[in-house]
Amino acid sequence: MTDLIIALGLIGIVIVVFLLSRMKLLPKKSLPYIALALLAGLGIAYFKARKDDKVKKEIERLKEDIKKREARIEDLKKEDAINVEKLKEISGEIDNKLATHERETLKEKAELEEEKKRLDSLTDMEVFEEYRKAHGADNV
Repeated sequence: MTDLIIALGLIGIVIVVFLLSRMKLLPKKSLPYIALALLAGLGIAYFKARKDDKVKKEIERLKEDIKKREARIEDLKKEDAINVEKLKEISGEIDNKLATHERETLKEKAELEEEKKRLDSLTDMEVFEEYRKAHGADNV
């Protein structure tokens, strides 16, 4: 929009200078200075518009970078949630295996205690018979 206003303003100045020159209200020597002033104004407007375009492009590029980074952050959050879930699952499995192992150890210990009590209550002759049954008659 500003480019259009600048262009229309310059065209208006050119028309006014042309008309004043045709009506012989301007001296002949001032016409080149006015033309140079108009050209300078046009150059300044052109370079300002180019600079504005570059800034707009840079802003758009930065916005795209921000969108990409936000998407990457969301992906990382999802991966983190998945990893936390997997970690909880693995931790639960380890807890279950540990509990199973401890349960089996306690059962074996209880069976050994019962067996010890039973063997302590046997007489020497009964112990000898148990040993022969367990290891066979050849070993004695």
